[in-house]
Amino acid sequence: MHVFACREREREREREREREREREREQIQAGCHMNADFIHRSKEQQAKMTTFVQSNSSMPVALLQGYNMVEGKAMNTALTGDAELVGGTSFVKCDICSSTSTLMRSLNIGESLSVSLPPLISLSEKLQFLLSLSATSTTTFIVIYARHIKGQEVVTNVRGLMPGVKRPFHRDQVRKFVEYYGDSYLSSKTTGGEYYAVYSYYSDSVTQQMELRAAINAEGILQGIGVDASLQLKINSLNKKTRRRISLQQFMSGIANPGFPTSDGITQFACNFPKMELTSPALIDWQTTGYEHVPVIGTFFVPVADNRNLLTSFDMSTSLSKLQALKGTIDEIKRVYRIYGEYNEDDKLDRVKDQVDADEILVTSYKASYLEDPTRPLKVPLTLPSFDNGIPSLQYVIDVITLMEEANSNEGEQFDDVPDAEVYFQQRTRISSLQLRGGPHVVNCLFVSYASEEIPIQTIEHGSHDHDSNSQLSPKLEILPNCFVESLTGLYDKRITKLNIQLSNGDRINGGNADDMAQAISFSWSKPSNSFLIGFRGRAGKCIYDLQLICASFSPVIWFRSP
Repeated sequence: MHVFACREREREREREREREREREREQIQAGCHMNADFIHRSKEQQAKMTTFVQSNSSMPVALLQGYNMVEGKAMNTALTGDAELVGGTSFVKCDICSSTSTLMRSLNIGESLSVSLPPLISLSEKLQFLLSLSATSTTTFIVIYARHIKGQEVVTNVRGLMPGVKRPFHRDQVRKFVEYYGDSYLSSKTTGGEYYAVYSYYSDSVTQQMELRAAINAEGILQGIGVDASLQLKINSLNKKTRRRISLQQFMSGIANPGFPTSDGITQFACNFPKMELTSPALIDWQTTGYEHVPVIGTFFVPVADNRNLLTSFDMSTSLSKLQALKGTIDEIKRVYRIYGEYNEDDKLDRVKDQVDADEILVTSYKASYLEDPTRPLKVPLTLPSFDNGIPSLQYVIDVITLMEEANSNEGEQFDDVPDAEVYFQQRTRISSLQLRGGPHVVNCLFVSYASEEIPIQTIEHGSHDHDSNSQLSPKLEILPNCFVESLTGLYDKRITKLNIQLSNGDRINGGNADDMAQAISFSWSKPSNSFLIGFRGRAGKCIYDLQLICASFSPVIWFRSP
């Protein structure tokens, strides 16, 4: 009877612990939010806001609760023990990160996140935030991080196993133990709030990334610099000068229904964050300890510990983050190829992409093997074959085609739609529409619209849009993705008198009509198979006096070793 009463009291205590864990899960669900504010080079603040709340049932919430570090999953509780509340430190910092692995350390992303290949892990808010950055091997990050600690609880003594939990003596028992209780237990947890803003600067090559780091240093933005109003001014200055694609994304936990600052108020908000009231404290950090350190389990757990440590080591974490970044770089280059016409002559890039996929499968197989039998010895290579080639850098050649051999070089104003090809490709710019206005013997105006991922569609007018009763406006030639300018033909004397433009889908427009002008000279251009039109340059005023075509062609990427 006495034994039954003890077991009943223990079951009631376990139910109470489960209720406590549920309350803490609700706090976590209410306390984490993310915001994305994409900075456009036009400096028009067109913000894309994303705020979400996600269940974190995969996270351990009670001290001594079991946890599977490889799977990233909260498990049942096997231990009893004592804990105490200790102090924590609130702080604000600025970090400069040149890789996702250093970014993970800056944002305090660790534990199971170091083996974050799907489908073996549930995604926490922090990991979702990390993946939302779409980082590549050449992305650079400026991190503004603030932490507000409410309290930290630490296990001070493990008394032993809970009633009903059997001590594992042999391999099958150890395997069952891990299945129910994980490979470690929650030994400390920190509640409070976090705020961080991450500026992501996307480069297409190692050289571009090195140039960006030099620009960051030139602004006086150094690792560990103090966070204050002057830092915000330095970041704003950098963002105005840089030619890189930039995004700003923010994350906050610990405060219900938070209001995120604008891009001009990041550092001030971060400085104030440790002083704010935590209306919905969240679990912002936790540490685990392997069961091999529990005397009652001890050496029987060593095979599991060896495998766990191998799969969650810093080296493995770095390799996996590099693998994901390399995959992101290759995917981004192939996306650029698709934007400008499905360049298919980069065989090595395709081979390395296949190797990355194979390495992902290889690493996933190690983790799957661990989950099937955590006691079976694992042999993991020191490096992955995907890294043997380095980091790919986008390569292209710019060619300017002269249409008018005897162009009028004195009339009108000079124009150049693509003064910087690097910026053009960085912003994934393309021609989205063309339109002509022409009279009986002249092309008055060429309207060119450019679409970009960084700025709204811009329409540029070359020539005069003023018209008389004799001029006509052509239909607008919409150029959809995977459609390209196929040919330009026309006539000119001291100006363009006739112009015909045709797309790859057969659509065409024309302006002007000078067939009866005996002195007119003809010109013609057809798109080569490995080239594409990206813009125009020339001279224009009341009409078009000179027109040149700015074309580009891709070549296989060049592979660089990481700096």
